[in-house]
Amino acid sequence: MPSKRERPPLLFIVQDSETYPLPKSSKDYQSFAIASHVASRYNRWTKRTRKGLRLDATTKAILAPKAPVPEPLSASPSNTTTTTVTTSLSAASEEEEDEKGNLGIGKPRGSERQVVNNHWFALAESSARFPASARKAPSEKAWEGALLKFEEFVSTRLSNLGSQFLDPFVSLNYDAEIKANLYFYFNTIRPFATHVIPTWNWCGSLSQIQASPVLTYAVATFASIFLSGMLRGGPGVVLPPPTEKGQKSKWPIPPWLRLHTKCLVELNAILRDPSESVDESCYHAVLFLYRLSLLLADGESGRMHFQGLRRISTLLGYDEAPLETELAVTKVNIIGAYLHSSSIVLVRKHDTSHHNGHPPHVRSEVEIDRHLWPSEREWFSHRAHLAGRVLAWRSESPSADLQPESALAIARMDPQSSLLHPLDLQELQRCYQISVFFWMHLNAISFNTSALIIRSNLLELQNRLSSNMDLFTMSSVCYTTLFNILLAGTNAAYGHPERWWFVRKIIQLYPDVQSLDTTYQLVADFFDPLALNFNVLQDIWDDVVRVRGGFGYGDLATNAQENSLPSNKVVRPVKHYRPTTYTPDLKKPTVVLEIEKGEEDSLEDRLHKVAGDYTGRQARLQYGPHPGPLRS
Repeated sequence: MPSKRERPPLLFIVQDSETYPLPKSSKDYQSFAIASHVASRYNRWTKRTRKGLRLDATTKAILAPKAPVPEPLSASPSNTTTTTVTTSLSAASEEEEDEKGNLGIGKPRGSERQVVNNHWFALAESSARFPASARKAPSEKAWEGALLKFEEFVSTRLSNLGSQFLDPFVSLNYDAEIKANLYFYFNTIRPFATHVIPTWNWCGSLSQIQASPVLTYAVATFASIFLSGMLRGGPGVVLPPPTEKGQKSKWPIPPWLRLHTKCLVELNAILRDPSESVDESCYHAVLFLYRLSLLLADGESGRMHFQGLRRISTLLGYDEAPLETELAVTKVNIIGAYLHSSSIVLVRKHDTSHHNGHPPHVRSEVEIDRHLWPSEREWFSHRAHLAGRVLAWRSESPSADLQPESALAIARMDPQSSLLHPLDLQELQRCYQISVFFWMHLNAISFNTSALIIRSNLLELQNRLSSNMDLFTMSSVCYTTLFNILLAGTNAAYGHPERWWFVRKIIQLYPDVQSLDTTYQLVADFFDPLALNFNVLQDIWDDVVRVRGGFGYGDLATNAQENSLPSNKVVRPVKHYRPTTYTPDLKKPTVVLEIEKGEEDSLEDRLHKVAGDYTGRQARLQYGPHPGPLRS
């Protein structure tokens, strides 16, 4: 028999070494991808064949020591979770490649990397219809270097897991994406979660996860959306808005949706088959789906999964008390706790009112200490994001019960709100809460603007604005608040006729807003800009420019030609200096704050307040809200 044909030597594309864009920094993604690909393939070939190749000048330039080879994420001296990453990921396996030679989650694709940055931090594709100032997001981030370093680590190393990571005695085969997500779960998510709350039960048996497809897909789904949230600044939306034929989607479908769909298919097959028994793996799978709902603040699906967990707990004889621990990350989810690990505090609330000799009931909640947040604007916009999570999680309407933080947030943005009549202020607070709910739901749960929960709240918001308010007076007294309420309504009315009502109100009441940069600044005062999809703001601004130029609003604002020209007004960049880290110190114990029930107001002074700063309506932003035009 003829001997098995050996694979031919690796063939590199020949290019002039002088014209090859040698990667001088990690930001040169195209060059970085080429260098990473060539280096990994050549090193793998020489290691297997123990031979050398006659290389051209370009390949030698790539393999030269001065060319940057992607380094793993450097762990802090006290962090033990990432010290084994380099050795565990050094052995690459060709079996993880598909038929076309493409890797899974970790392949360095320039287009997806561009989507990651543009989807959350900057503008996507520039358009000739926008001025130069509107094609660039005025944002600066102090942790950009750490983010790029972590992203390089994930994109170049996470997919190179050898098959030795999984149990070789289990016959089930999983693709490279699932392997990478399981590895990320065991080496990053689980150690951090058990560090924050030591009594928190997270599945630690790899063989148990690998043996159950439904549990494998559930864990992989949670790990995938966790990683997506770390890289993009937020958990991401479930699906992009519907597109017409030939129209480009505003953002790609998230990678975890495929795993989530497979998990639900496996779970439904178990529940519908009488011969299948509900076991511990099925319980843990539903538990991870419940954790996914908590991560997104999806109260509707979370309550459904919680009822399922209670029923399974009754069948298996499990105690339901540990389920309350999951609620500790309702307000600050586990991604926010990870990224802001240096400033998180575990608040333990003791209820001693009805103990009757029994130990007092203790409820834990992850909170954030403000002392490491240097920017007031960042702190308060982030608190608005957390308030949106609370509104999205509860079963009541966003405008049903007024939160105490709503009036303070309005007073911070617009101190003149104290001049409003109490009934007008309450009406504005209800509209504010609906708007915060819209930003949270449409950017973290689903962008389905046809959903009943979105349509009902949108019609309520429009009715309150048109029937119960003098919008012209309100835009003068509460300039920033009303602008963001109208902007949130425009976003929630995507694909519906109500959108143009909100667009016209923006044009009529805010003729001085002449650029997308100004819009971005006003949004940053209202809501956490890192949790928003900037493509949505661009789409809203596109409609505003078109309506101004095409529907006879020249007497209320500048004409369409002036709107297309760069503005002479200096736009201050929106700076981000929040305490963000990608290597939490797991040897440093979590700060625990013990309080009694009814002392929740003390958190404002003990955690959320710094000396000589922020006393109700005297609050002022570091980058001050937009003053607005003088009105008669």
